Amino acid sequence: MPTIPFYRRILPWLYLAIFIIIAPLLIFYTAGYRYNLKKAKIERNGTLLVDSNPKGASVLIDDRDTGEKTPISFQNLSPGRHTIRITKHGYHPWQKNLDIRPEQVTFTNDVWLWQNTQPYPDIFGDIRASQADPTQEKIALLLRSASSTLFQMLMPKTLWSMEPIRFPEPSSVPSDIHWKEDGQALFFSSDRILEKVWWINVDRPQLSLEALPSGTYRWSHDDLITIRDRTIIRLQPRTGKLTHELLEPLVVDKENNFTLQTTTGTSNVILRNSFFNRRFSLPAGHWRIAQIQKPYLLFRDQDRWLAVNTQKNNDELYAGQANGDDPRWLSKAKRPIALMMNQSEIWLWSLGDSPTLLWRQSEPLVQTVWHPSGSSIFVATQNEIFALEINDQNGRQVTPLAHFTRINDMTMLDKTLYVAGEKDGKQGLWILEVE
Repeated sequence: MPTIPFYRRILPWLYLAIFIIIAPLLIFYTAGYRYNLKKAKIERNGTLLVDSNPKGASVLIDDRDTGEKTPISFQNLSPGRHTIRITKHGYHPWQKNLDIRPEQVTFTNDVWLWQNTQPYPDIFGDIRASQADPTQEKIALLLRSASSTLFQMLMPKTLWSMEPIRFPEPSSVPSDIHWKEDGQALFFSSDRILEKVWWINVDRPQLSLEALPSGTYRWSHDDLITIRDRTIIRLQPRTGKLTHELLEPLVVDKENNFTLQTTTGTSNVILRNSFFNRRFSLPAGHWRIAQIQKPYLLFRDQDRWLAVNTQKNNDELYAGQANGDDPRWLSKAKRPIALMMNQSEIWLWSLGDSPTLLWRQSEPLVQTVWHPSGSSIFVATQNEIFALEINDQNGRQVTPLAHFTRINDMTMLDKTLYVAGEKDGKQGLWILEVE
């Protein structure tokens, strides 16, 4: 019988040894385990989920094109920090450094890509203020001429624009636009307390600006009201009827079942709920009722805001305080959430929670508006428009969108930004497509 060579006798055992060594490694590898050279230990990989609006964007990881399009799931990324870049032709890129953790899923599934386009003019003129109505159908404009101020209204969806209406008094210089919730009326105010307030019912066939007594007005359901000389002045926009109601002694403001009143000999303000027959002392300040955001009642003392939950009947009445100008509410949010602009800062105020700082810079800001998704906002400085991501995961993404010589105001309607300002030597209302 011939003798079997040694190498042939040892080969099966060698193959078996290799299998015993390699098989567990393959199992661990397919299960997502890797050896981390920096940490000198075995770790299980992490998962990254990526999605974007619009979909079909390319995904690069650490400057390497993966060849994949959103939405996509990467199952075996090594733990640590990775640079994720999402690109699509015709859109600004998105990029962040994200931390991938072992055996965990990192979500990047709410990325918005903004169109890389240039603004173009829609209306020429020295436009000082612009505001889209809550129904997202109309835009109100305030224009300045050599001798007066004019009001103009646009309906971009139907390509309709009205002839400008001149304010009857040349000295009137309104600066702020306040729409009624149903978009059927609005009023104009200015920073000067003694200045007349003007209003207009845009649901009428014949449009005309009408004057109101000076004061700080607010929308109260269907009516426009102010408190002046201990009297509630109430306008019903549908009929144009103006009524006066004298307040009770010590009462300084009133809204439904709630009244604000002072106490004899002190400057304290008491909130009284006549329905529950309870009283609450507000923090020190000259508070007055400013807005209604059900179930919250908002009070204002100059740039200070206070929110009260009117459905609470216990010591948890307060819902927080914030500083800034008029709140910009996110429509269709599950609970009231607003942007507060305080000179060079933007704060996110979700009623019931403390405000969160979103942005701060050295120079004053001009305007900020919500993107309808609530995941991003648009910010206007004196010369630039940029998008700011709300999600603070490894820092907020900032995307520059357009530059101007001067920006006066900005509003958003139907996924389009309308910028009042000057660019390329031309003044007017500029359209900036972002989606």
